[in-house]
Amino acid sequence: MLNSSNWRQPIFRLPRWVRSYGLTALFTGSLLGIPVAEAWAISSTNDDIPAVPLVIPEGNSSCNIALTRTFNVTQSFTVRDVTLGLNIDHTRRGEIAAFLTSPSGQRVQIINNSNDRDDNYDVLLVNNTSNNLDDGNADNTSAPFFDRDAPSFNGRLAAFYGTSSQGTWTLELCDRRSNRTGTYNRGQLILNDQAFFDDPAFPAVVPNPDYNGGCSANTDIAVVLDASGSINATEANLTRQAVRGMLDELATIGGPVQVGIVEFAETAEVQLGGGFTDVTVANITNVFQPYLTNTYKNQSATLGSLTNWEAAFQETVDELLTDADVVIFISDGNPNTISTGGGTSFIGEDDADALAQAMGPANAIKTAGKHIYAFGVTEGVNIGRLVGITDGTNSTVFTGGNGSTADYDNVSTFNTNDFRAELISLVQGLCATGGTNNPNVLLVKRITAINGNRTTNPNDSTVLNTVVDGGTANDGDNHPNWPSNYLVGETDAGRVKPGDEIEYTVYFLNAGTANADAVRICDRLQTNQAFKPEAYGVGADVQLQLGTSTIQTLTAANDAVDRTELITTGTVPATCNITGINTNGTLQVDITGAAGTGIPSLTTLPGSTGQGQPNNAYGFFRFTTTVDQ
Repeated sequence: MLNSSNWRQPIFRLPRWVRSYGLTALFTGSLLGIPVAEAWAISSTNDDIPAVPLVIPEGNSSCNIALTRTFNVTQSFTVRDVTLGLNIDHTRRGEIAAFLTSPSGQRVQIINNSNDRDDNYDVLLVNNTSNNLDDGNADNTSAPFFDRDAPSFNGRLAAFYGTSSQGTWTLELCDRRSNRTGTYNRGQLILNDQAFFDDPAFPAVVPNPDYNGGCSANTDIAVVLDASGSINATEANLTRQAVRGMLDELATIGGPVQVGIVEFAETAEVQLGGGFTDVTVANITNVFQPYLTNTYKNQSATLGSLTNWEAAFQETVDELLTDADVVIFISDGNPNTISTGGGTSFIGEDDADALAQAMGPANAIKTAGKHIYAFGVTEGVNIGRLVGITDGTNSTVFTGGNGSTADYDNVSTFNTNDFRAELISLVQGLCATGGTNNPNVLLVKRITAINGNRTTNPNDSTVLNTVVDGGTANDGDNHPNWPSNYLVGETDAGRVKPGDEIEYTVYFLNAGTANADAVRICDRLQTNQAFKPEAYGVGADVQLQLGTSTIQTLTAANDAVDRTELITTGTVPATCNITGINTNGTLQVDITGAAGTGIPSLTTLPGSTGQGQPNNAYGFFRFTTTVDQ
């Protein structure tokens, strides 16, 4: 294929016979030894039971054709928790994708297609579980219904926190593959006005203060890095590259800014001798990079292997809080252990219990007026945990242009480009005047043709001419300033064979409010593929379009005609921000440059002011490769 613990039932979730009432009493008891007082919550349960099972449309990878069902909610309250029951028959449930849209129009993917080969879904998607959606077992779709708790995709049901309950909620289901027909049997939408971390057993969420200080010689950034056992050698290397990209960006800002690092697993320790270090080119080479290369993730004998968010935040409070202005917290998994006394429990804990313990020191950071940015890396991180340590149900997802107010984001795959771009975009937002007035160039890459066919892959009929979501909530392809239906192409384009030609399109948009200068985009060719010269005619190696202007043809030669060059082997410019050996070629395209230096003629890439505005704030370039024989 071609590709670009035990659960604890939340205290507020009541047995089904109680949920059918609009006003429900919470149980009393204790959690973590903390008394739980009786409380009341508004709950709305809405069932959808069709008269006969309904066929789920199959064979459309973009899910543009879907089975649509609605839940009409009459009660009006602010949603602080969403659970969704699904009962589906399918002989390979991993082919199913599901989306939920709120009455306000917010659309969220809640099940992503996967390699899960088991049968059927009979699940209750919740925000408070350490179970896996793919649990290795087929589900029985007969009664009792929804008797297995599972997380939504990336915990995205938490994205509905703070929305209004009243109105029509829309469920969409599709089958991204063919030859296996699935049916939807029933669904159940449950809305509550309390989230699990609102329970009296949890500390109250302290508001996350906005950061508007910009970056200067007085700015101190605390970076908290997960080094737990779930991060393997490859992922550790990707983390190193992402943090290095962030440091390189900070070094260009001046000041210099200072960075301190806390590394954590079961325990946590401040790094680099404690305190903060100036981010200069010399210090990146002599201090930060040696730590990333030689020390990060190599302290398992000291730090252990479990994931202790409490220890991470407590070490930040103890060692860096006095000087820190902001805290950037990065984890690849939910918390699964807690600290006891001066050490750690060294045993697995329910992640809700572990979150409750972590909220204490996280609250101390926010009480001191310091802002926390929480990044989950991989699909295993529940968004509900990230909002618990930031701004609760008032949390705002990072979209690239809201660096001063954002609280969290989730990068669904441990992909160095996504992760590094996210960190770079964040510090660009932080370090702009007032935290908001800065350029922010977003990049989206898609496969747009196989063997010259831009409609379908002739090998297996995979659709190529529709718009697909890249799979990460609020990533680059979700920005509202992209023109409607602009990002055409696939991330998974189906099967190819030796000799096939693959066209890649790289879309770009300045989503910031300031002009972007020196915009250079570098794309390293994949292995087992070779750049195809003159794919678009004689002397036309690459095509480029700004906005809706005429498509221009470029050469891949190093000449004065245009600003495009294929660097076949050897070192690429440092401004490409690409690490590793260039063995298969890197395509370098300068979108902006000095006047008279070739096509395109832009000297700056203007910030976008709205959808598709102005016309030269966005565009694309495309090129073709040939699969090696």
